[in-house]
Amino acid sequence: MNTPLTDEGYRSTKSKLQNMKARLARLEARKDLDGDHKAMIINSYREMIADYMRDLKLYEVSKNTQKARVS
Repeated sequence: MNTPLTDEGYRSTKSKLQNMKARLARLEARKDLDGDHKAMIINSYREMIADYMRDLKLYEVSKNTQKARVS
């Protein structure tokens, strides 16, 4: 399990997610890579994107839970 994100970590992870999505789109458009190599890279990028999205979701859920306790 990862360490929960801080507010700054959340903003940083959102930025990383957007950058990774852009990199994935550029990679998918490339024609100069070997099929197997390209597939491995795409799989790795998708795993990283899923990790970022999971971390962001956990942060958002924890923030909503904290808000609900205060209300």
